[in-house]
Amino acid sequence: MHIRFSPKAVLVAVASGGYATAQTSSVSPVQQQSPRPASSISPFIAVPRPPADQKLEFGPVLPEFEAKDVGGRTWTNESLRGKITVLYLWHTFQFGVPGPVSRDLPQLQRFYEKVKDTNSVQVLAFCTDYDYTHAKEFMAKNNFTFPVIADWTLPAKFFPKDDCRWGCSAGVPTATGHSIPIASRQWLVNAEGRLANPALSWDLDRLLLEVERIAGLK
Repeated sequence: MHIRFSPKAVLVAVASGGYATAQTSSVSPVQQQSPRPASSISPFIAVPRPPADQKLEFGPVLPEFEAKDVGGRTWTNESLRGKITVLYLWHTFQFGVPGPVSRDLPQLQRFYEKVKDTNSVQVLAFCTDYDYTHAKEFMAKNNFTFPVIADWTLPAKFFPKDDCRWGCSAGVPTATGHSIPIASRQWLVNAEGRLANPALSWDLDRLLLEVERIAGLK
């Protein structure tokens, strides 16, 4: 897998409610298998659920990135502009056991088949497996065809570590000080490339219904 971040200033949400500029680090291309994080702490660390009445809002622009999915397509931040993007975070070991991933992935596949030929909505999943090849084989075995980027470091760049309004990345600490975002959660990116707050991040059903409403899908 090839990952490259551009060393340009990006917008990040800050606790005061405004924005500040921050520099994305320059990362050299890596092999298909990313190194394991230094810690073996479980990624399932509790993070606050958003209030039930929280309104969907869009905040910071995602940082510039470049990555290949398991099908070979190259994605950049420009790929997330012009359409509503459903982002889904998961790990292969969660599938086949009771829990949201076993329920969500088939639903995500059905939704992907519904919107893949539209000009308004797209799906992109991030599998936090350490092994790119394993994620690719998992997708083929289970007949899932939605795009998947298999890398645990990339989502940690997307989600601010200490600002849970925009997707707190509570999870496994890494040597770089980032954390792997908790899996089994979903997020929206609007057509301007801005990340939504966690208002619908705990409920895939509600999130997909909201996407259909915004996009005018039936």
